[in-house]
Amino acid sequence: MEQWDPALKNQRMESLYGAMIERIEMVGGRIRGLIWYQGESDALTAGAEEKYEARFLNLIDSFRKDIGIPDLPIIYVQTGRFVHPYESRAHGWEAIRDIQRRVASQRKHLYMVSAIDLTLEDAIHLGFEGYQRLGPRLAEIALSQVYRLSGHATPIALDNIEVFALDSRRPMIRVRLRGVNGRLTAAGRPTGFELRAARPPEDPTRFYPKPPTADVPTHVIYRVDFDPRDPSAVILGVFDNSPILLGKPHSLSEPVSLIYGGGLNPYVNIVDEKDIPIPAFGPVDVPV
Repeated sequence: MEQWDPALKNQRMESLYGAMIERIEMVGGRIRGLIWYQGESDALTAGAEEKYEARFLNLIDSFRKDIGIPDLPIIYVQTGRFVHPYESRAHGWEAIRDIQRRVASQRKHLYMVSAIDLTLEDAIHLGFEGYQRLGPRLAEIALSQVYRLSGHATPIALDNIEVFALDSRRPMIRVRLRGVNGRLTAAGRPTGFELRAARPPEDPTRFYPKPPTADVPTHVIYRVDFDPRDPSAVILGVFDNSPILLGKPHSLSEPVSLIYGGGLNPYVNIVDEKDIPIPAFGPVDVPV
């Protein structure tokens, strides 16, 4: 993101931002919108996620000011996957993805499409098959949000998270989405969600059948179902593993968070009928 610093706009030969402004001026300054796809280097750079949100918002505001179109539509892609054998930068990738998700609600005429479920050609870049799906996704959003044509897709965003059957051994979490086109669907078993809570420093099953020393709950999501009454929602089945490990159950009462598409290389597969995917989100606090 530093390479797109708007403060360098007058350096047309050395600045990516300046070069972009120059090209827009070459076509008369009137454009219908921008497509933006960036974020992997920031996700890889330790500490960059702490500045990314402010820099991204500044970039958007500067685009519109310098181009002279205050309501310029901007469609951007949520950073995808990185196939890497170490998880040391997982936090950075999750943070960048969630910032990208949240930024869409902080300015008007911003629209995000995720690429987290698409095929790669190497460890980090989309392959041909991935672009065959990403291109139509971007086109669908442009047709509906920029050109205002009916019958085309809208972006999907997280709406709310609700816990029910909390007193059961198997409580459930309903995740509602906004902007779903038709119904949610998946090729195969829908997946990609993860619960996170305070855990012991190592796997509690490491010395099984000896019980772990730390008395902590180990709630997991053991199934994902599409809500039969709400085409824009999924229901997550939650199971308490602690009776298996500790001999006694725990209620889902301590702070816990939910993430979709966590880590560097998640497998997610839930889309709507226009092939618009649920974006990666979280960790988001679950209200218990």
